[in-house]
Amino acid sequence: MKKRITNLIRALSINLFVRGGFLLTGANFLTGFLNYLFNIFIGRSLGPEGLGEITALFSYLVVISIPLGIFNTVLIQKMSSHNKPKLFASKLYEWIVTMTKKWWIILVFILLTAPFLPNITSLSLAASWAVPLLIVFALLGSFYNSALQGLHLFYWFTVIGVISTLLKLTGATIVFLGYGTIDTVILFIVISSSAPVLLSQYVFKKHVNIRVKKAISNTFIRHLFDNRQLALTTCSTGALALLNNVDILYVKKMFSPQDAGIYSSWALFAKLLLFALGPIITTSYIFFSSNKHKVNHKKTSLILVLILGFTGLLMSFVYQWYGAWMVTRFFGNAFIPVIPYLQLAAYYGSGYMMMIFITNYFLAKKSLLSLTPALLFPVYSGALMIYPQSIKDIMHINIVFTSVVVLMLLIGFLKTKQLRTIFRSWFEILFQH
Repeated sequence: MKKRITNLIRALSINLFVRGGFLLTGANFLTGFLNYLFNIFIGRSLGPEGLGEITALFSYLVVISIPLGIFNTVLIQKMSSHNKPKLFASKLYEWIVTMTKKWWIILVFILLTAPFLPNITSLSLAASWAVPLLIVFALLGSFYNSALQGLHLFYWFTVIGVISTLLKLTGATIVFLGYGTIDTVILFIVISSSAPVLLSQYVFKKHVNIRVKKAISNTFIRHLFDNRQLALTTCSTGALALLNNVDILYVKKMFSPQDAGIYSSWALFAKLLLFALGPIITTSYIFFSSNKHKVNHKKTSLILVLILGFTGLLMSFVYQWYGAWMVTRFFGNAFIPVIPYLQLAAYYGSGYMMMIFITNYFLAKKSLLSLTPALLFPVYSGALMIYPQSIKDIMHINIVFTSVVVLMLLIGFLKTKQLRTIFRSWFEILFQH
């Protein structure tokens, strides 16, 4: 028995995906911690107005980059499954270089939108110039970002990600120490986005030194995106990304800079659960996508949903008892107005995590129920435009919407014979005791 366990541990230790999974999970925790430290430094040094500005900047980048996220997902999948991944990556690289040379004017056009963004977004001039620059760097780096993962270069992908986060944190640290302004933070954000492009390009060319005479055809590229699962993934993950950012953009546009900063800090407290349990979401999607132990998928998912609900309840008590201390300790006295709303943050954070988790479950099963958040997103958008008179109203909209989505997903989730059997067995055990 001991020998079997030793052999299993040895096999797992040399398995590329296991090692890569541990590496990416560890990196997620590290970068998540560094990002929260970044936000704390911004809040303490620049106050609510500065935090609201920087948070809105990142939200615009996330929303605009949703198509890139889908593109990256497809490339990672295709490279990982290809018989000759390095050759495929080389051909794809040549195609992207050809398209960039042909359509370079689009990059220029993106940069020229900067002067018009302050009136559209309510961002400062510096942040408005940063948005198109960050989009251009995201476009240029999206292939390398996908290639490092698709070619299983997890170590370099992790190292470059941590370097990028540290560069971003450097700007916030300089300002926190009293030697800069919000423009300093924005400058280092741009640097932290440009440096990974150069580093990833160097690593890619070092590990993939294959010259090809002919790039992949446009027809082949179109076929990559022509499948049902991709459509489900695009709609569901796109909707979740929008739901995670649209409210911040709305508050930034429609409310005062002070309110935008207070709301941004509330969103950070709400998504603290996402930082702590985020790797579980990624791991669970892989687990539910596998046919191994398929009989345990629903039971496992139900247990995790209950754990998420209990964790949200626990967070509400923590925020009730220690919320004031956490706010003043981490963000400073300027954020005291957020304290009365912290329990709402716990409820929303828990509901949002359950919504992501159950949606990913249905997405892994290729079920149309994964489209529930996307189909209901217009209702959410309409509520934002019609109802809110204060940031508290927006908090209520978020909580009600996520609760309705989670309830609908649970109804679809529980409407199976297997789940009724599980519940019946649990009730029988409780009754016997």
